[in-house]
Amino acid sequence: MTITEQHPIKVSFPSMIELTDPFVRFTEELCLFLKFDRQIVDNVALAVDEALVNAIRHGNKNNPNLCSTIEFFVLKEGLKIVISDHGEGFDMNGIADPLHEDNLLKKGGRGIFLMKSLIGKVDFLFDRSGTKVIFFISYDFR
Repeated sequence: MTITEQHPIKVSFPSMIELTDPFVRFTEELCLFLKFDRQIVDNVALAVDEALVNAIRHGNKNNPNLCSTIEFFVLKEGLKIVISDHGEGFDMNGIADPLHEDNLLKKGGRGIFLMKSLIGKVDFLFDRSGTKVIFFISYDFR
């Protein structure tokens, strides 16, 4: 079986945080198979974990009747990972800076900052079907 732009791996699952670990482990294994550097593998796995948790908590409001989806595309230039939920999205300009002194001790609010710090290319798409987080990891990081 080949994973490509035309033949991605796509899995939808009930929005339950306890179901995310196999997808994070698969992400690690796929990145290792594609010969990414170990530090990049760890960064991608952490970002995927964060995005899955955000999709479940914020997008689907912990509703197991709503599915979260993860897709993997192996491209000529790198790996694309898309995580989708049914949420309405959010205002990127309304996200507080987690490094601002007023936010340093807050319990949450670092997810998007963390994802962007760990992965060079992160995009967010919002439409009627929900929210998508799109990671692109270039083969330059191998």
